[in-house]
Amino acid sequence: MARGDYPHWRNCTDHQRPGCMSGFIDKDLVFGTHILMSGADALAWKYRMSTATLETVLISTLVSNAIDLPIYFPDDAHYGLLTAVDKLDGVHIIGNSQIGNHPVGRPSSPTSVMHHIVCTNVSDFTNPASWVQGDEPMTGTDTSAVGSTYTYHAVDRLSDGNLIWFATQEDNPTDNAGRDITAWQTNGGHTFTLPLASLTGVAATEGVLVECTDDGVGSGSPDLWYWQAILVQPGAGAGGSDRIHVTGLARDDWTLLSTEQQPLYFYMDTNARGSWFAGDGTALTMPLTSANWSAAIIPGTSGTGLHGWDFMNVTSAGGVTMCYFDGTNYTEYTITAGVWTTGTMAAITGDMVRKWRLKLPNGNFTVWYSSISPLSQRVLITRSTLAQTVRLGPGVKFGSLVGSSYAASFAIGPDPVLLREQGYLFCCIGEGDTPKMYRFPDPLGYRGN
Repeated sequence: MARGDYPHWRNCTDHQRPGCMSGFIDKDLVFGTHILMSGADALAWKYRMSTATLETVLISTLVSNAIDLPIYFPDDAHYGLLTAVDKLDGVHIIGNSQIGNHPVGRPSSPTSVMHHIVCTNVSDFTNPASWVQGDEPMTGTDTSAVGSTYTYHAVDRLSDGNLIWFATQEDNPTDNAGRDITAWQTNGGHTFTLPLASLTGVAATEGVLVECTDDGVGSGSPDLWYWQAILVQPGAGAGGSDRIHVTGLARDDWTLLSTEQQPLYFYMDTNARGSWFAGDGTALTMPLTSANWSAAIIPGTSGTGLHGWDFMNVTSAGGVTMCYFDGTNYTEYTITAGVWTTGTMAAITGDMVRKWRLKLPNGNFTVWYSSISPLSQRVLITRSTLAQTVRLGPGVKFGSLVGSSYAASFAIGPDPVLLREQGYLFCCIGEGDTPKMYRFPDPLGYRGN
């Protein structure tokens, strides 16, 4: 295929996170997915870091194709997959295509069954018998006959190994407007049984964090709210519990990026599951709506046409930084002990920037940025001062949407859990149909690429 015709311009980046995750029991293992270039299929992969051994299996062969392949490229612009590993080393793959944006002829999607599969026996990872259909915890707010439209997903892992899952959900798949944010947690196993919030006036099984309605452009009641990043900060909450951070922004018209506005930030400590707070500690009533979310608005953000980037960064002082772009500047908003500060984020090239903060084995911290070179179409990774640059794997440039040019690498998705637990940045940047593994920094003579 010609450049620009690749099947999926996100492919585990941006709003399907993470692209890969390490094991909880066996931390030498990393699991992930890779969409194929030669056909409309995808691989699930298992990689052992110490021996650089890779096992793969076609996702279309697993549990009656619950992930809804084939991918109808090059037009399937919203197909995406993520990978997460629970406390039993169960490997979850979650993905979908956004209905209303698929090409003519594609089967109705998503179906009444969520696109979620789980490998329950990683020692026999490539055996289809090891995989089962995952659960669909968001059905309580589904008012349609054919299943909710799940657009974007994020998963992170708590210190005890349980997973948290955030999803952008449309109650009615015949209409893209009015999307909500739901959030769930596993309870010691492979299923997401614990809601992180409840819908007002509905049984406390709905897990709705942010609720939007379709009241028309300029109504003051946004059509949808996008989460931009979630982050588990181990031990940062009350009583040494984990703290879950969330940030994102509303859009007044689902068709126009230029109507994005009102970035929010809120957090929850796991010792008080379901109780959410604004950055200054104000208790929030859930679900958040445009009528009650004023306390959660990030101070200093205003106007429309804002863009959020999919990272949260823990500072050396224990604060949390998030980034929003106003069309000219990248501004970092940092919340530390209830106090907000702002700063400018340095860009490398173009406008697709990532940033990760690593704790090195010697205890020092360093910051890594990544972007896509508009000339080489390769991923750039630089360290701290932007002076040391590494060029990796082929990237893809998808084209433009509503006046904005999107560039995305083909399956870069650093493992945030490996980053927290072991101090390394691990990602898969494939070449064609072959997943390629990278880990930074590498003082131990890493055997991967």
